[in-house]
Amino acid sequence: MLLISQDRDQAVEFIPGGETIRPEIVGHNSRFMGVNLVYKGILLGTFDSLPEALREMKAIQEWELDYYIVSGYSEWHEWESIQRVMIS
Repeated sequence: MLLISQDRDQAVEFIPGGETIRPEIVGHNSRFMGVNLVYKGILLGTFDSLPEALREMKAIQEWELDYYIVSGYSEWHEWESIQRVMIS
């Protein structure tokens, strides 16, 4: 199955039973920022919570069609807000 990243800028062949999708906690200055899903070194997407990331992993693993687009895509305009959180 072709796995397309949340930002729609990368694609990778997903092989069920092969290498696993890894959730990676993202933080800055001891603050939780989100959870990245990574497969074969490719960032699939970032989620607001571990349960949300785990639900997406399960959806990918159970998908039976030829391609899967990681959920959660949106235009990102929050950079200034994120910068303020990271600086404080």
